Amino acid sequence: MNKSELRKIMIEKRRCMPKIEWENKSRLVQQKLLLCDKFAAAKSIMLYVDCNNEVETRTIISKCIDGGKQVFVPVVRENHTMLAARVTSADFENDYSKNRYGIFEPKTIIPQPPSDIELIIAPMVAADKNMRRLGYGGGYYDRFLENTDAYITGLCFDFQIVDFLPHDSHDKTMNQIITDKQIISG
Repeated sequence: MNKSELRKIMIEKRRCMPKIEWENKSRLVQQKLLLCDKFAAAKSIMLYVDCNNEVETRTIISKCIDGGKQVFVPVVRENHTMLAARVTSADFENDYSKNRYGIFEPKTIIPQPPSDIELIIAPMVAADKNMRRLGYGGGYYDRFLENTDAYITGLCFDFQIVDFLPHDSHDKTMNQIITDKQIISG
């Protein structure tokens, strides 16, 4: 199965999750993340803002801000790049707006160099136990991750883990993957 076919299947499986199942499984992933040493020690964290039934991250963003961590979220640029914007609010209704992909981004953008981020929490459409990540296909994260030595943790649901993921030379591997059922470390 190629990346495009796998992407389509996984996005559909995630889309079909009942809300209560999505909430419960997201909570299990969050609990595992919050107990990780790398998460506890990190002073600067970049997290995606969930959409399309990805593992819910808004709760984590709020906890990080309340806990005094520097928090950054991705902002997609016109030239198929992404930057990390510092945020100090988890008020998604008032301080964020949806971009062309329907993803919340801060209204006020304060860019942060990728090299200053200690921990990056990345979304995934699928992953394998070799720490490979399948994204949405735009390459935004792959290009962004080229410029950082941050510890990279991917969040997904356990059904998104596959035996083998087709990959390209530019695909950056994760250091850790957290699902509702397991933590996989490289």
